Amino acid sequence: MNFTAESVEKAVYQFYLEPAQVHQWLTLAQESPEAWKSELTEEQCAELKIKLIRHIVAYISQGPRIILTRLCIALSSFIIRTIPTLWNTAIIDVISVFQVENLPEVPPEKSISALLQILTVLTEEFQTMILAQSFRVHVRRQFNSNTDQVLSLIQQTLLKSNDVSLSLHALNCFQKWIQFGISIPDCTKLIDLVFNIISIKEFCEAGSDIIQSIVYHPESHKYPDSILELLKKVLQLENLLLIAVQQKDLDICSTLCGLFTAIGETHTRLFLEVFLKDDSAKENFLKLVKIILACTGAPGQYPIDETFSYVTFAFWYNLQDEIISADKKNSVIFRSYFTSIFESLVDTLLQKRMSPRIKSGTWSADEIEQFRCYREDIGDTFMYCYNLLRTKMLERLLNHINNVLIRAKSNKDEFEQALEVCLSAFQSVADSVDTDENIYVPQFLSQLLNIPFQDNPYILASAIDAVGAYAEWINCNPNALSQIIPLILMGLNEPGAASSATLALSDISRDCQLNMRPFAESILTVCEEVFVKHLLKQHEEVRLMYSVGYAGSLLSPEVLLNYLKKLLTPVFVEMQNLSQKQELTAVEQSTLISRLKLLSTLFHTLNIKLKEEDPDGNVKIVTQQEENVSIIQPVLPILEEFLPVLKQIVTRWPLCAPLTDAVCEVLKRAVTNLLDDVLPALRSILQFLNVIYTSFPSVAALNLYKMIALIFFDNEDQKMVVQNTLVLIVNKTLAISQTGGLSNNSDICETFCQLLGNLIKKLPTCLLHNEINLLLLFQYGVAVIAIPEAPAVKSASIFMVNFINQSRDYPSMLHVINNYGHVLLTQILTSIGGLSPRGVMDSVTDVLTAMLKKYFDNTTRWLHSITTKENFPAVHINKMQKEEFVNKILKDYSNKRKLQEHVKTFSLLCRGLIGTEYANQILPSL
Repeated sequence: MNFTAESVEKAVYQFYLEPAQVHQWLTLAQESPEAWKSELTEEQCAELKIKLIRHIVAYISQGPRIILTRLCIALSSFIIRTIPTLWNTAIIDVISVFQVENLPEVPPEKSISALLQILTVLTEEFQTMILAQSFRVHVRRQFNSNTDQVLSLIQQTLLKSNDVSLSLHALNCFQKWIQFGISIPDCTKLIDLVFNIISIKEFCEAGSDIIQSIVYHPESHKYPDSILELLKKVLQLENLLLIAVQQKDLDICSTLCGLFTAIGETHTRLFLEVFLKDDSAKENFLKLVKIILACTGAPGQYPIDETFSYVTFAFWYNLQDEIISADKKNSVIFRSYFTSIFESLVDTLLQKRMSPRIKSGTWSADEIEQFRCYREDIGDTFMYCYNLLRTKMLERLLNHINNVLIRAKSNKDEFEQALEVCLSAFQSVADSVDTDENIYVPQFLSQLLNIPFQDNPYILASAIDAVGAYAEWINCNPNALSQIIPLILMGLNEPGAASSATLALSDISRDCQLNMRPFAESILTVCEEVFVKHLLKQHEEVRLMYSVGYAGSLLSPEVLLNYLKKLLTPVFVEMQNLSQKQELTAVEQSTLISRLKLLSTLFHTLNIKLKEEDPDGNVKIVTQQEENVSIIQPVLPILEEFLPVLKQIVTRWPLCAPLTDAVCEVLKRAVTNLLDDVLPALRSILQFLNVIYTSFPSVAALNLYKMIALIFFDNEDQKMVVQNTLVLIVNKTLAISQTGGLSNNSDICETFCQLLGNLIKKLPTCLLHNEINLLLLFQYGVAVIAIPEAPAVKSASIFMVNFINQSRDYPSMLHVINNYGHVLLTQILTSIGGLSPRGVMDSVTDVLTAMLKKYFDNTTRWLHSITTKENFPAVHINKMQKEEFVNKILKDYSNKRKLQEHVKTFSLLCRGLIGTEYANQILPSL
């Protein structure tokens, strides 16, 4: 791009007419080297500096504030660009110019305010501007050499000014320079000054932000003594927090809570390191922990009456993590001090997590969502507590449940809230509980039998959620199933608990399948009743079908088929009726898709050839039949029964992608489950697939065929029918690429190239069929590399790499490469030259690598020939640059990293980006 003063001036004028179109150009101009390699001489730069300062002075007393702000930003940018070379004393000069005595015509507070604004913006601009790394280092060095003057100005302002606004401006400037990188020892006096004024309400937030910036700074760990002194000062703010809590000043509470938590969570390791060495440091840290605990348990209901307790959760994670990761001796000592604190934390969190009775309209949707997220964060914190307390926490939670049940009759609402939060706490720690824990989890499950679930669907759902979370533990302790299964089956018949019941049953069925044999028939019986009564939502029915499959797999085929007939007949009839309609409403389409998902789910989990591991890890098949009896998988007859109605669906609505995708998923799950057992129906499935793909080519159909081909292509009895389907898919895909365009079908391009890449790598002979034109497939892959959609380009590149790698072993492929390899290379260079997104350069480079490794002589000749074309692959490069690139890749083609580096650099050159700030940023990382 041509960035000149005239073009920028025109663009600025045009910006006010067409801002959207001009904004990007102006942004590029601002960041371009030309913008800072202008025609200005050193004398002109000095003149521009003076003019900027004069204009700022002119606007200090009068004029729009926004113009003064933009002028300060402009001067800051000028300083950053010139301070390493032309204006080393920029910061000192600016501070001097804006001294009160040098601007007698300007009100003193306004001149200092403008100066502070310039110094504040200076650090902000430095952080956001795109600068070459070496240049950035020089600028930072110049800034660091002037920090004393900046800090002195801020300190004098805070000491002398009675203007609150000016003092806040000084505090903001101080914070920005801290974030820039001032060391703690360099600003001790200013920090003391901040603590002196932090108790003043107007300065509390700004002062707290400054202290947080200090403790959060990534280099603060270099100054442990300073941090320990800082902690002493922070602890002196405890009374200020207590007063704010009493006065219900949420702003001050939130500010101070953030401050206490910040120093605690950032320097937990330091405080624990000195904990055992210094009694004073130990007492200080214990005091801090107790203050943070008080913040966690702040009175009031989050997020209505208090809005800050959530800030403390990260601290509790850091503390427990540091304690349990300490060496064994120190960890024991730490636990002796902090166990009681974490036990109190558990009690506190139980209270804070308790769900209030929200009356309609009293909470906004945002507040309800905030509280939901808050409860999840507390659940995570429960897990942190368990990591430290282990079984002591389970014992404590169990005691809470016992106490709640004792008080159950006195207050129903309080009972439900208190019991639910205990149950959810047990659920939160489930993943961390060892499967060999045999004291408190069994007691917990037994105690569930004492809970009065009648007319308490809320509690029933919570109990079911909790036991579902212990599926892995239950698998190792199967005796618990006799207590759990009846509870879950009860929930299936209770609308308020049904969703939890379907989820818990699916988890337990998956993890504990072989141990559920005694309960299989009762599970199927209840599931059948639930389906008949239509008690569940559609997605819940789909989820429940997982359990039907897992439980059904434990029964003999005769018993199972009897259950499935009663269960699936209504589904079959409903699908058949819907499939015969000329048009479907949105509700009917949703229902039909839901029924297809039911089948997919059943086919995914129903398999009477169960796999079981012995103690040595060996897998064996467990069935319900004698060894010499032929086993017919129940999925097969079900599939054969449903195939006609599935065919009717895709025939009736071939252009409805959600329906065809759902049908393909049914078939995919069936094939995956049955494997060789699907052979009796495989021909029908492939014929079905032919109908689907002929009517409406889809990603789902391609994925279905890919799976079938990889499993059954080597089967001699099925090879021909699998091959015929491939011929149909190839010819149909090539045909639509001619009419519909590749970019318009980029998802098909991506998946088809994935299919081709897999087949040519694992089953290369399947593409040698006389009805498959290898040249057209090759040209298709080359064409897909040219489209802008990155996922498709990457898949096409993989296909091309595999094609090239296999071609030496098959004459027909070899013929294609020898005669048309130059076409592929031309496309690769075109992509590198700017046609393709930069994100696919590694994929394109892989194709180039394959050509160089398999066809080095031809590729060398073609590269030299192709690159002689004028203005190819881009107008920004000359003949010498192209020759240099070709020589580099011919030399380093066996070194993947170097080849990628050469391609990326050449691509930047072709795109006109070499020499830009962007290139300066990314080239060091190549």
